Amino acid sequence: MTDDWREGSERLAPFLSARGRKIRMPEGIRVWGERAARAGGIDATMGVIRGPGALFDAAGDAETIAYLPGVREAFAAWTPNEVFPYAPVAGVGVFRERWRAWMAGKRTGGTGEEGADPGSLTLPVATAGVTGALCAVGLLVTGPDDPVLVPDRRWDGYDTTLGAVCGARLEPVRLLERGAWAIEAWAGAMRKAARRQGRVVCVINFPHNPTGYVPTAREVEAFAETAVEVAETTGAAVVILCDDAYEGYVYTDRPRSSPFHRLVDRHPRVLPIKCDGITKELLFWGGRLGAATTAFPESWGSGGRGSAETVWENKMSAVVRGTISSASTSVQVLVARLLSEPGALVEARRPVLDLLAERRDALVAALGTSAARAAFEPDPFHGGLFALLNLRRGDAVATAERLLTERRIGVVPFRDDSIGLNALRVTYATVPTDRIAEVVAAAASIV
Repeated sequence: MTDDWREGSERLAPFLSARGRKIRMPEGIRVWGERAARAGGIDATMGVIRGPGALFDAAGDAETIAYLPGVREAFAAWTPNEVFPYAPVAGVGVFRERWRAWMAGKRTGGTGEEGADPGSLTLPVATAGVTGALCAVGLLVTGPDDPVLVPDRRWDGYDTTLGAVCGARLEPVRLLERGAWAIEAWAGAMRKAARRQGRVVCVINFPHNPTGYVPTAREVEAFAETAVEVAETTGAAVVILCDDAYEGYVYTDRPRSSPFHRLVDRHPRVLPIKCDGITKELLFWGGRLGAATTAFPESWGSGGRGSAETVWENKMSAVVRGTISSASTSVQVLVARLLSEPGALVEARRPVLDLLAERRDALVAALGTSAARAAFEPDPFHGGLFALLNLRRGDAVATAERLLTERRIGVVPFRDDSIGLNALRVTYATVPTDRIAEVVAAAASIV
């Protein structure tokens, strides 16, 4: 064990579960294969086939990675090494560098807001979608039956990924209080977790799924101050997983950038971890490429931060290697190429944001009718793709069933009697603008 590894491990230990502290990337095939590739000589490490180009319908006899000509034709403009080899476990280098720059310096939605300084962020580790990022991080910071604070209204993937797969115990915390982020509820839950186990793990997700809620800048700052206060007064390590699947999808004057950026370097015992990806951000649903990024405090010094990043990447790589092996090479290369012109990506996405803003406004108008007001009490929604309509009467599951069978309109019921949740999630992103009022009127007539 080197001194750097020892220092990095000691820095990270308070934030990790027992499993996370134990995990380490083995000095196995993939590690030696990546070292051999960097050395540039003869590589007799990996289970990858190479041979003369003529064997694979290419010009000349130079050695190349093996491929099928039909697949090669689909990527005619690319070199074989941009398509066929395994990606490094942590991700293709150019993708990681450009994703970090995109995260840190992008003009979110064209608003001029900037993220954190790129130099303060670790290189992202590539994963299989945002879910893969959440799972990989979850396996490091949670252990069996560890409490994880999540919003009471939440994406059910947390129950599967963090609960069923990682083994954590999800503890719901009230998301909203009188139409605002319930900061005091989160403060109380964080203090309780800190006193109970000396470590706090929580998940925040804005724009929020399923409500579409986006906090104000003041609320984000209050949450950050709460995390600092809990870390300072209890001595606990505070881990904040920022699920940023919908970052930038904001249609009002609320902040468009993730709370992650406001949490960076706030306290030596507060560790924000950003989980995001190309699914919504670049409208690449089937690309299944995500990333996990964190930032270590300046007070650790350049040496401490560097050693911590080495250990962090090693542990994340061990999880990636043990689950998906590595993310898609060709998708990472493609995205890296696109990210070479981030301004063009922002402009290309603008018509989609404009369309979603139009549909969100149409939903607001539809919910303003007397019939809708009598049937629903919607949670505030400012972004994302959804709205959550709390029912004033009737049963959400029964209403969703009738809407589907009688009107052929699909919505998702959210029902949890323990927290008084009885609502329908409406995804306006998938409904033509001129049919949104029809969806609301049909649901109101059934409730």
